[in-house]
Amino acid sequence: ALLAASDGPDVPPEFVTTMERLYAQDPDNIRALWFMGGKALAENRPEEAARLWRRALSKVEPGSEEYRIIEERLDALEQGD
Repeated sequence: ALLAASDGPDVPPEFVTTMERLYAQDPDNIRALWFMGGKALAENRPEEAARLWRRALSKVEPGSEEYRIIEERLDALEQGD
């Protein structure tokens, strides 16, 4: 809901805070891992992004849509895209 309320391309600070809290409380939460990986990448920390996304990948069903999406992001990251 917080992301939907955003008028621009930036993520609302309230959403960032919510996801950081979620990650702190549940470091295996797929959404939190995905978001924190994206945040790390946006902050020019690709190694951290890859670490978080690999952890997320280990938490989802192989062959699922979530798995495919995370795997694609990791592949792009490793290829420097």
